[in-house]
Amino acid sequence: MYITNGAEVTIGVFENNIPARKCYTSIGFHESPNIPAHMSEVDGERWNTLELIITKEEFEK
Repeated sequence: MYITNGAEVTIGVFENNIPARKCYTSIGFHESPNIPAHMSEVDGERWNTLELIITKEEFEK
C-alpha cells in the first residue's frame, strides 16, 4: 500500500468480516472517530459497515 498526495486513507469493512478487520488493524488501521458506522445493503440484507482509517504519519511509523 502506498499513500501519496493525501493525509489519510479510509476503507469500509463489514463489521462481521473479522479476518479483514484483523488484517487492516494489524497494519495500523483503526475505527474512524469522525466517520460513524453505517448500514450497507448486500443482496437484500442490511450489513453494518465500519470505516477504518490510517493517517500518513501512522502508516510511515
